[in-house]
Amino acid sequence: MSIPPADEEADTLVVDLDDATAARIHEVGLATLRGEASSRLSSLKGELVDLINSDYAAFIGISTALRNYRPLPDNNDSLNDPIAAIKDALTASRNDLASMANEIKTMLDERAKLRDKKAALQTFLSIEESVGKLEGLLGVAQREDGKTSELDLNSSDDGKLVERVAIEYNQLLFLVSSAEKSGGSEVSVLKTLSWRIDRIKSALTSILKDTLETSLNAVSNPDRFDKTASSSLTQCLRTYLLVDRVKDAGVELRVIVSPAIEKIATTFCQTLDKFYAEVLLYISSRMSRILDISRQVFGTTGYDFLTDEIMVMVWSILSKYFHGAWNAGLPDSFHHNYLATTQFIDSIEKLYLHDVPGALLHFRKHPSTVEFLKRWNLEVYYRIRIKELVTSYDLVFESNILQVQLLAESPEGFKLQQSAALLSTLRNVWSNDKIYLPALISGFWKFSLQCLNRYHAWLQELAGSLGQTLKEINESSTTTTSIPTLNGTETNGASSPAVSTSSLAPVAPVAAQEDAIMLVVAAILGDLSLIAGVLTKFFDDSITERLPLGFPSTQVLKQQFLDAAHALQDVISEYQTKSASVLVKRCCVALDQVSVVVQRTGFSSNMPTSASAYVSKILAPASEFFARIPANPEEDPHSLKKWKILVIDGVSTRYHSIVGQQLEDVAKLDRYKSRRKGKDAVEGAVTAYDKIKQQMTMDIGQYKSEIETLVGEGAVVESLVSLNGLVGL
Repeated sequence: MSIPPADEEADTLVVDLDDATAARIHEVGLATLRGEASSRLSSLKGELVDLINSDYAAFIGISTALRNYRPLPDNNDSLNDPIAAIKDALTASRNDLASMANEIKTMLDERAKLRDKKAALQTFLSIEESVGKLEGLLGVAQREDGKTSELDLNSSDDGKLVERVAIEYNQLLFLVSSAEKSGGSEVSVLKTLSWRIDRIKSALTSILKDTLETSLNAVSNPDRFDKTASSSLTQCLRTYLLVDRVKDAGVELRVIVSPAIEKIATTFCQTLDKFYAEVLLYISSRMSRILDISRQVFGTTGYDFLTDEIMVMVWSILSKYFHGAWNAGLPDSFHHNYLATTQFIDSIEKLYLHDVPGALLHFRKHPSTVEFLKRWNLEVYYRIRIKELVTSYDLVFESNILQVQLLAESPEGFKLQQSAALLSTLRNVWSNDKIYLPALISGFWKFSLQCLNRYHAWLQELAGSLGQTLKEINESSTTTTSIPTLNGTETNGASSPAVSTSSLAPVAPVAAQEDAIMLVVAAILGDLSLIAGVLTKFFDDSITERLPLGFPSTQVLKQQFLDAAHALQDVISEYQTKSASVLVKRCCVALDQVSVVVQRTGFSSNMPTSASAYVSKILAPASEFFARIPANPEEDPHSLKKWKILVIDGVSTRYHSIVGQQLEDVAKLDRYKSRRKGKDAVEGAVTAYDKIKQQMTMDIGQYKSEIETLVGEGAVVESLVSLNGLVGL
């Protein structure tokens, strides 16, 4: 049997497959029914797809196209009423919860107050218990009238009992502090116990004070070592630490130490160094063991008997009895007292502070130490000392080159008063134990460099005025004057062969001034050749000793000092150039004899066989001058040699001019004589020109030897080469 097809017009056809199958299960087989149902299902799926494809847009809009849709009215009371009801319900619930929370908070606050009152009550009970326990330990009897009986101090002999009392008392103070912080009515109750607490404090303080005083006196006794006293002092100081009364122990120490230091001050009030020595002796003999014990007990507190008590008393007594010791207006006394003070401080630090961690820094930064050291006005002392040194030092630099006074001798070989003053001033700064202070090392170093700069500036000023001075001297000369050599002999400026150097007129002012200038120049250059070595030795011997041990910048300072010393050498070339003109003029005086030699040789019948005597005198002034400049191995040899060549070049140029002119004149004269003789002239005869040239050749050869003696072999002088060319050398 087959399932009839659905009527296309019956849209509401419903087929109950279960009923149809059950009714006809005996007529048709299951396999046939399953096949027909599957076929029908496929047919229906195909129709559904076709239906969707036929109106796809309508199918898509099924989800949004609601049937019978009508918008809600603006005022919909049916909807608003439930919402208002819900809101009212929520508000009521919130109010109920807030009320419950306030009730809970009030109950919690009351419980907290009860808890605080309970804690305060427990604290008060603990205080009462602690007070009673302390009264029992201290043996303090309480009477009905509230007064105390006599204290039983026998228990103070037992150090452990005192320590136990201290621990309990410290606990009592903590409980009292906690009760006071809590406030409230318990504070008024606490006042009822205050007199008992004060009585306990008084009893404990009295016991500790007596015990400490006895222990300090016993331990400070230098004649015997009491081990029991040391243990008692340790126990007593530990008790002071437990009750947080460390400074009270220091007060008791002052009671013992202050009279002793006062006595030392009144006995040695005139000598500060003696006072310091006695204080050191007192500390080492009577206080050393006390300091050791106190540092073992108070090591972690940062409190030190020496710094916070003993040294405070020392500085205070110094201000009372030695208030004029730091008066910088008396520099000698100030210097002595300051060194004594620094040595005393160094001894204290070395003996008692270096080996204690933090003690050295604590001592140096302690307000009493800082305040005491501020009284020593080093700046004023420095200014006074520098003013004294500068005043005397500047006086020697006020003279010009004609006023410079030379020294006959000095240990270092200096000829200038200014050079000796420079070294003397530096020695006063660094080597004079009555002036130098280690704290002023930087100021003294700057002053030393300023002294070198002042000396350098004076040399430059003198070199700058040298040329103008020589020019003014020459311009002031209106007549021919005798020109003396540096050893006091004189040569005449006129060319007269009959006049000897010993028969000249007295020294003219111009020549005397030139002599003075040349002597000063020789002294300046001689000192400059020595000064670098002298200052180097002075730095190594004097300045280095003043620098702190292991100072890392010693070589830097030395190089800076030597650079300033070597900078003085830059004026040498200027002195050489400007003074060379005087030497050239002195040397050229002997060249006036050339014309005399030419005349004598021309009239002689024999050929010359030796050099003229004047040749050895040409470079004599230069040789004598250069001999005044001491030889210095450290000096640059080219500097002095260059100077000599500069002088020789000027002399040789003048010599070349004179010889050339003389030979030219003689040659003209010979040609004139030859023309006059005509045929009577003898062929091959020796002429005056031949004799004179021979003489000039020997003279110039001797002059060359004199140059080699002065300068050394191998010296190249351009004008000498030209001079040799005149005679064929």
